[in-house]
Amino acid sequence: MLSQTVKKAALVGAIGAMLASGSMASAAPVAADDAFSYVADMTQAKKAADGSMTIPIYLKETLSNGAESLITKDGGLGGAGFKVTLLSSTPSGLVPATIKGIALNDKDFAGGPTSSKFDDSSASGSEGISTTVTTGVALGASAQGAWQSIAYEIYLGSVNIMPGAADTTFSVGEYSAAGGNTLTLNNFYDLDVPGDPSSPPYTGVGTATATVSVPAVPEPASLGLLGLSAFGLLARRRSVKA
Repeated sequence: MLSQTVKKAALVGAIGAMLASGSMASAAPVAADDAFSYVADMTQAKKAADGSMTIPIYLKETLSNGAESLITKDGGLGGAGFKVTLLSSTPSGLVPATIKGIALNDKDFAGGPTSSKFDDSSASGSEGISTTVTTGVALGASAQGAWQSIAYEIYLGSVNIMPGAADTTFSVGEYSAAGGNTLTLNNFYDLDVPGDPSSPPYTGVGTATATVSVPAVPEPASLGLLGLSAFGLLARRRSVKA
């Protein structure tokens, strides 16, 4: 049986190789009582002075029919990844919300290989643990309290978005269509693949995505018009009273 150090070294090597090549075969989808998804938690969104919003991204494990957590049984997560992508089109002449940055959970996923990038319409990140730690990242991880600890969820990172002049929708999903970035520690179960027919069976994220909607912020000119309208209404009421 491989030692924990050897296993983790193999995991780091696997994550590093997949970050470089993005290659890993996906198994056929299967139905299972243990399913995974990526979610953006708008209830925790933090608004900055410049108007931008920082939104946390989690991996969620959903159990049914008395199933046990695969993440817990296999020692936690050894690596994880996610991607946020602009999904909706906006009316002509209106600027959509734009992505301004991405941050990974370097508190819980510490010391391993990382990769992140972003532009106005997409952000992606992948992270792994150090070979020196003895356990993987457990359910409820929250970057050591930086974000809310949620049962059966693991905080992976956050994306910073600047609202635009139109409501904008983004998708949240797997880091790479090739899979191989969100892995359990001991047996390297790939939680990105659509499904795994092996034992124990589970339903990975696959091509399924969640969505997050960022509401529009009125442009200064629109705010000015609203102000003039309100002023005119107030003046009219005063003249009627007089």
